[in-house]
Amino acid sequence: MKLEELREYASTIVASGVLNTAKMRLNEDQVLALLIFGDELGFRPMESCRALKWMNGRPTLTADAIAALVFRKYPDAVFDVVEDTPERVTVAAARPGREPKNFSFSMDDAKQADLLTNPLYKKYPRDMLRARCRSRSGRAVFPDVFFGVYSPEEVATFEDKPAEAREDGVGSSEDPREDDVEIQPWLDRVYGCETLPDLGDVVMESEKQSLAQRVPYEEFSKFSKAHKLHGKMLEFAEEHSLESVDDAYLVRQRLLDRGYKQVTKKLLVSELAAYRQELMEKLELPREREPGEEG
Repeated sequence: MKLEELREYASTIVASGVLNTAKMRLNEDQVLALLIFGDELGFRPMESCRALKWMNGRPTLTADAIAALVFRKYPDAVFDVVEDTPERVTVAAARPGREPKNFSFSMDDAKQADLLTNPLYKKYPRDMLRARCRSRSGRAVFPDVFFGVYSPEEVATFEDKPAEAREDGVGSSEDPREDDVEIQPWLDRVYGCETLPDLGDVVMESEKQSLAQRVPYEEFSKFSKAHKLHGKMLEFAEEHSLESVDDAYLVRQRLLDRGYKQVTKKLLVSELAAYRQELMEKLELPREREPGEEG
């Protein structure tokens, strides 16, 4: 959807007050950010209003929306809650055709992470544990879908948040994050992953080490963009039986060299066919016939 269309939706939504709560009133820029975020994930504007929440200065994705995105992209995926008690929630997750892996989050985990100061863990323990478990398992198994998206429950515990814009439109330049954590080793780990599960492990490790809270926002953005891109390239290589993810990047670079600014999956598929045909012509092999084409 075009930016101007989203801006019109944002203006209408703000005027309606549909997203306002007793504790928060979102302005038009914040609602627009939610709609842009949702649009990138494939949500229509009103779906974004239901699926996304504004928390600590950033858009977040609800637990139900996490599950919805998984099944939209992978209808045959496994993403089921197999244990649901006030003390522990377990989610079985797997990409289509793979064996499920169990991910759990318990009250002991919440206690260790110092989360029990949140009264919602006492009022709604299953909901809180389920949200944590779904978001963690989703990023681990489906990194190409979520690429650094967090749930409201997770973002609520972040020790800092992006600078809120002042009325004059100028944000604070203060950033309390650590200066001694380098992002480049993390980028190297991302681009060194040869499978999607490997990439999921890197994402999980970044969460365990609270990378999002330890590096400047612009640095963490590099990490998020890197594992989003690499996840797409790994998925493309897997779907089209390429020898390595390097071949996927080669096809992508051909499109970039020809001036494409946005490389879609449809473009990649078309360019891959053209690239393979060029290779066959160089090797003087017969051209692949299209389905239904007579010899």
